[in-house]
Amino acid sequence: MYAMAPMIDTINVTLAQLQARSLLIGQQETLVQNLLNPIIAIFEIEIGDVDGGEACEDDAYVQQGSMCIPAVAIVNHIENQSSFTRDCYKRLEAANQQDMINHITMYAMALIAGLQSVKAERDGNNRALDKDAPPVLLAQLVKLRHGTFLKDVLDSFQQHISSF
Repeated sequence: MYAMAPMIDTINVTLAQLQARSLLIGQQETLVQNLLNPIIAIFEIEIGDVDGGEACEDDAYVQQGSMCIPAVAIVNHIENQSSFTRDCYKRLEAANQQDMINHITMYAMALIAGLQSVKAERDGNNRALDKDAPPVLLAQLVKLRHGTFLKDVLDSFQQHISSF
């Protein structure tokens, strides 16, 4: 548990920031993405088409679905926490050390999968929409190419816009 404490603290801060009523959907998405990036980097998580990848077939990796984490990244994370955490880990037998690595890995992967599935946009019944919200901040809109703006933003709301 001590090895996961810094990650939990970071998540709690972000969740508190997400509760601000003044945040726009684009800002919420940015906060969630800014939370995902360090977690992915800390654990060296490989996301994507790893099912056929040779790198993740090795026993030195733990894989679940489309994510893969090298076991050494988990051990490095444990050793970087504190001397107490490191000493507790080193006192475990080899089988228990592997169980600890598997637990932390599964927690990190479940966390990443859960955060990637967060949808801020809701329908009339307060259920998450199937598709992502379109860009709404000016900073997001000016980065779009004209064709992308027409296809992703304007066309999806064409019926609603034409009613005015």
